[in-house]
Amino acid sequence: MKRILILNLFLISLKILGQSSASYVPTLPKAPETSDMERFGNIPVNLFTGGLDLQIPIFSSEKNNVTLSYNSSGFIPSKKSNYVGYNWNLNYGGAITREIRGVADDLNSDDATFKGFLYTAKNNPISNSSAYNNGYNYYFNLDYVNVGGRYCELKPDKFNFNFLGINGYFYIGNNGIPVISSNTPNLKINLDNFIYQYNSSCDPTPSGFSIIDGNGNEYYFGDNLNNMEVSYSLGHHLNPTQAGGLSPGGNANYTITGWYLYKVKFVDGEQLNITYKAKPRSFGSSKFFCTILNFLPEKSGFTSFSNSTMQSIQPYYELYLSANQNNSTQTTVSNGGSGSSFYTAAPHYNIEVIKKVFPQSIEIPNKFYINFNYKIQPANITENFDAYLLESIEVKNRSQNTFNIEKFDLKYNTSNKDYYFLTEITKNSSQKYVLNYNLSTTLPKFNTFGTDYWGFWNGGNETSNLLVPNFQLNFSTGDITITGTSRNANGSLFDTALLKKITYPTGGYSLFEYEPNYYTKRVMGNSSTNFIRQLVSSTDYAGGARIKKISSFDGVASLVKEYKYIKDFSGNITNGISSGILYNDYRMVNFIDLISGSSSLRRISEHATNINTSTLSSYHIGYSEVSELENNELKKKYFFSDYATNPDSLAYTQGPQVLYTGISVNPSNYQQNYFLRYLDNKDNERGKLVREVFYKDGNNIIQENLNTYSSLSTHPLLSSNYVTFVELPLAWRSSYKLYGWPYVLKKSVVKRYLNNLIIEEKSTNNYDSNFHLNPTKKINEFRDNTINETIYTYPVNNSLMVSKNMVGLPIGTEIKQTRNGLTKILSKIETIYPSSIPTAQTGNLVLPTSTLFYDLQNPATSSTEVTYDQYGSKGNLQQYTTKKGAPVTIIWGYHQTQPIAKIEGGLYADVAASAADIITASDNDASQTTNNDETALLAALDTFRLKFPDFQITTYTYDPLIGVRSITPPSGVRAYYFYDSANRLQSVKDGAGNILTENQYNFKP
Repeated sequence: MKRILILNLFLISLKILGQSSASYVPTLPKAPETSDMERFGNIPVNLFTGGLDLQIPIFSSEKNNVTLSYNSSGFIPSKKSNYVGYNWNLNYGGAITREIRGVADDLNSDDATFKGFLYTAKNNPISNSSAYNNGYNYYFNLDYVNVGGRYCELKPDKFNFNFLGINGYFYIGNNGIPVISSNTPNLKINLDNFIYQYNSSCDPTPSGFSIIDGNGNEYYFGDNLNNMEVSYSLGHHLNPTQAGGLSPGGNANYTITGWYLYKVKFVDGEQLNITYKAKPRSFGSSKFFCTILNFLPEKSGFTSFSNSTMQSIQPYYELYLSANQNNSTQTTVSNGGSGSSFYTAAPHYNIEVIKKVFPQSIEIPNKFYINFNYKIQPANITENFDAYLLESIEVKNRSQNTFNIEKFDLKYNTSNKDYYFLTEITKNSSQKYVLNYNLSTTLPKFNTFGTDYWGFWNGGNETSNLLVPNFQLNFSTGDITITGTSRNANGSLFDTALLKKITYPTGGYSLFEYEPNYYTKRVMGNSSTNFIRQLVSSTDYAGGARIKKISSFDGVASLVKEYKYIKDFSGNITNGISSGILYNDYRMVNFIDLISGSSSLRRISEHATNINTSTLSSYHIGYSEVSELENNELKKKYFFSDYATNPDSLAYTQGPQVLYTGISVNPSNYQQNYFLRYLDNKDNERGKLVREVFYKDGNNIIQENLNTYSSLSTHPLLSSNYVTFVELPLAWRSSYKLYGWPYVLKKSVVKRYLNNLIIEEKSTNNYDSNFHLNPTKKINEFRDNTINETIYTYPVNNSLMVSKNMVGLPIGTEIKQTRNGLTKILSKIETIYPSSIPTAQTGNLVLPTSTLFYDLQNPATSSTEVTYDQYGSKGNLQQYTTKKGAPVTIIWGYHQTQPIAKIEGGLYADVAASAADIITASDNDASQTTNNDETALLAALDTFRLKFPDFQITTYTYDPLIGVRSITPPSGVRAYYFYDSANRLQSVKDGAGNILTENQYNFKP
């Protein structure tokens, strides 16, 4: 391969470093579901990334939803198929995942050269600011410390979390306290169960985390091997078709990459449980795969013996072979001599195995139970393992042993090597989604060399495509110019394997068209930026696809939406400047020049791989302006924050040159700055909708929405919320500040354009408490200059609620209005909670005991609006008293999940005994199928009503998880509710069958 080396400076050499060999860098991939969880959690997946927002609902409840979502970013061969098909993801709970920095934080192997950062934080804790300003007692002045004779790293891992609508990331702080970044305020993360890993066997020691949100709900992750994703780095291999490898033998080398959510304890007493498929613990083969390095794992080793029968456990694992190219050139000249040089080239495959995680069931006891059933799909390719594919989802009304409310059957196309494509989702045997893909091109093997810089397929030769393209290297400036095309994006393969059509259960359908990504600016470091990553002008295609057009048909009419990713689009400008910014800096060549007198050494190292892990879990391109057209008419423009508005920050101090002291390291700006890798990343601030413009009749603006966000960086709780990261990338030790800041909505403005008038309304959120990160005030400004202020107070003085982290619950709300210079109070409400438990009203639960209303004329005077007299063990309100002193009792049935009777005027103690029959009848009804005969239950409810003629009684019946079936008010005139096959409310009828209300659902996608 030709290398053009522009020698602006002749260098002689020094044998200070000796000869170097190719370095083998494990890629540590993650399972597709884990990467997608990171991607969809921290990255806004919308038109900012050119993504298709497609979700198929499976189940919905107040506390948990289950959906299938699609990732349309493109075809990445090294990305394996999920258990719900390629580029699909099942959203059901959540996980904590991590990005390794240095070695894993929890590494504590006895023979490890370094201990992870967790060991450092536990055994040598110092404040984050002291670590940054004063540093550590560095071992030999390097970038690690000696703690009790153990060498400990100073590079904290980044942990990402995404669960039940809460997402963000955290680091372990230098003092051992997590540094958290999330738009969900007041999170607390417990590290007690995040324990050391000794890497003594193929199965890690159970490890986990717990998180408490600001409402006091507790979330538990990992803690069991079934709930943990594990990545095994097994060395490298020259030929994936051969069984042998290089220098076999070694110790277990694994890293936990995911801790999955398995339990939620809600503050109201309910509990969500998620179980995962249990992998047999023991291996039938004497060869434990994780200790045999530089060999392809033998499939015979992935078996387990149970009850004297052999069972394959291949589906629990995934084999990754990432193609790598490592080249090294070193030239050494001593004392002005002629010099000597050598060159090594080592294309190879990194071998990684991932232990995956498969959800088995989800339940809230006595409310719902969701069961996931899998089938084994035999591998089509020798290097792959057999796989699990999700075959059906059963939604049951109460528990594992009750009947199905809904069932979803899934089918796949398994004929394209080992890429499995979801083709059908059938609900209740009749409602079918049909999915079609662009599969006219023969797909490559997953370990192909034919990928572009971002890992997308570019059609290059599977085994000989150059992973390191030809280049020119300028030694005096440090700049590199790529002259080869082997890693360029392919403009004709961008939509390969992408979804092209979905047919809905209604019979309508949508067609999807894509186009290649294109950018006019990119983030990179070169001599013009002093090798610090900045935004520079650069124009080219990038790998992957963006959505171009969605054509939807409902059987009568069609709607065609088109998207233009250019700046200042109008009907007359269709090929303007792209608003795209490329975020990945893909420099594959580095070098170092060391000079001492008349001797010097030059080393050039090249490294490239066919997989780009950042593309899998993040995004490589973003569009700041996107226009949406409907049937060729401009309707909307979206403007997003991007690198131009929210660049990464470089908060660091560069220490002294601690390696190669007394030796000139050139070019100094390249060697010092390019390797400053850990800028304070602002991905969580980019992709936010900052402006939305609505149009009518082409280019006439009718409304404009403007949003302003804030990182709250000056908030007293956040100004020092960072971890200090220390590394020695080359010769200079550097310390970085990695902040944990949110990015929350600070202000929104709505402008409506009516004739020649602009009607403007503003809304501002204030976050000015010294004790929490909740919004303390919301100010609404209206067009007539009226200002409404909503002031929130939180339980910072209630020690019980603070101890349970229930500091995000507003206990007081006051609304003030200012008009024409006069301010008055519109309302003031306060909710009272217990200050200690147990109490007679709430038991051991922290639930409201009363609500106070304040006199608007005398705001210091309050009266009790309602008293919450009694709760059940499940947190259900059983009795309350109105401000007039009238008691209201609620009877709960269907296994304490639904109110079946409301008794106005009666105490719970007076009616509880008589309610036993209706509770039993409702429990029995809950065990029946949908649309069952409710005669017995209705009769029991009518009998109950007759027992208390002096009370106002309303009764209810249900089909659990579907809806109410009947309501009988005190008048006794009963209304019946009917649902269609999709469980949507169809009509309401009286006892004579007369229709009271009716809903029509149009035939459309």
